[in-house]
Amino acid sequence: MEEDNSGVLLCGVFDGHGPDGHHVARRVRDALPSLLLNNPTSATTNHDPPPPPPNIEEAFIQAYTQMDDTLKSHPKIKSMYSGTTALIMMIVKVLTFFHH
Repeated sequence: MEEDNSGVLLCGVFDGHGPDGHHVARRVRDALPSLLLNNPTSATTNHDPPPPPPNIEEAFIQAYTQMDDTLKSHPKIKSMYSGTTALIMMIVKVLTFFHH
């Protein structure tokens, strides 16, 4: 679970599979929140109630792609045979988004 100062709360469940699945799940758990929260397409405003973040779907896709590239280049994790499922919940003040 990770929260930034703009009222965004990010929660996730990661279930690794394959020989290095537990390493993949841990890496994704540690890195994905900052990839999502620092992505300009997921930026929020101070409106009350807030509008949906612009291009939230694109922010998730970009973060997953970056994470996949990072795992592919990791020298000790064999991501070809291991991976993780991810269920992500992003709460932006009063709005909730789920992605998997």
